[in-house]
Amino acid sequence: MTNAWQNLLEHLGRSGSISPQTHETWIAPLRFLHQDGSKIHLLAPDAYFAEWIKDHISDVLVRAYEDATGERASFHFSYPTALDDSKESRAVPKPDLNPNFTFERFVPGDANQEAYTAARSVAKKPAKSFNPLYIAGGVGLGKTHLVQAIGHLLVATNPSLVVRYVSGERYVNSLITALRSRDNSKIDAFRNQFRSDCDILLIDDIHFISGKNRSQDEFFHTFNDLYHTGKQIVMCGNQLPADIPDLTEKLRSRLQWNLVVEIKPPELPLRIAILKDKAERMGMNLSDEVAHHVAEHVDTNVRNLESVLANLQFRCSMLSSEATIPIADKVLKELFKVGEKPPVTAEMILSAVARQAGMQPRQLKGTSRDRGTVAARQMAMFLCRRHTSMSAPTLASFFGIGSHATVLNAVKKITQELAVNANTKKQFESVSQAIEQLRREI
Repeated sequence: MTNAWQNLLEHLGRSGSISPQTHETWIAPLRFLHQDGSKIHLLAPDAYFAEWIKDHISDVLVRAYEDATGERASFHFSYPTALDDSKESRAVPKPDLNPNFTFERFVPGDANQEAYTAARSVAKKPAKSFNPLYIAGGVGLGKTHLVQAIGHLLVATNPSLVVRYVSGERYVNSLITALRSRDNSKIDAFRNQFRSDCDILLIDDIHFISGKNRSQDEFFHTFNDLYHTGKQIVMCGNQLPADIPDLTEKLRSRLQWNLVVEIKPPELPLRIAILKDKAERMGMNLSDEVAHHVAEHVDTNVRNLESVLANLQFRCSMLSSEATIPIADKVLKELFKVGEKPPVTAEMILSAVARQAGMQPRQLKGTSRDRGTVAARQMAMFLCRRHTSMSAPTLASFFGIGSHATVLNAVKKITQELAVNANTKKQFESVSQAIEQLRREI
């Protein structure tokens, strides 16, 4: 190894220009071959590895080399090829993975740390740490990202392994197609694809087989075949195995056989970190203030955060402006109607009045003549007439009273008292604030 290449490796370690995980996964396996002037030739484990380096890290290497040596250089990658035709070798298909779904692009935090750690462990030691691994999580929380990240790392570090990635829907549809053909060779080919010709099975949205007994039976036998031959199984779904409906108990037991981890909705610090990380990768200047503002209003999932960033970047480019809170607010309003308060409803008023009076909402309905109940009910009727389009007869039915005249009398009474009674006015203001609080909570 030349001094220049050694200097580059040492510079990468000191500068922090790449993460330790990236260095371990993508830099450490590279081997120096020779240098031809400004051309540095490196050996990668395989073609996929070499392409990934060229697409994602080559620019970092060029900058780091210049910083370390003061010289410009280009990097060229080669990889081993099968030259001995006399040796039997199987063609290794590459899984269809999203190139962005790698561990390096995943932002870990409290909500997903367990899943992230488990996924990395499986990718480093397949079938030796957690087998099977099941990752549960709602839509857009990152479970598919982690499952595919396992695939990327395995393909890069174990190029001889056959990694199969398939969604639950595609698995079911492929099975149906094979069965409808009534061709035993096609059915056998389907089974072999996920059994004998598979070392690692990554199956996304496994909950899709809910209620599909034939598919469940087929997957049950596929699971057993893979597990008993020492092959890694990774699954993910929108629900924990125990909560998936219409699932046979024998398959449910397989899904939760070993490690089950759940990804929760991202907490505020993680949402901010995700926004900052993705904005940087997009080449977008996102201030801490704007990131915090967006993260406060989008607390559902990562996918929605990405949507806000894409729309924010587009709007800023159209305006030739940096991202600001007013621009972010427009995006948030367009996408999620942030800032638009929901309409006041009778149920909302009933809840607010009952809370202020120390009662349960159901106590305000009916014909109870208890003095405190009557006063609270009258205030609720007054507010319903003020804030909703409900007619007096409709409100009479809603409150469970006999005549709409009772509603009209209540409205008249509260209107008069608001003009002369300080306590009634104070109660009205308190309940109005409670209603606004309920609107913000929705």
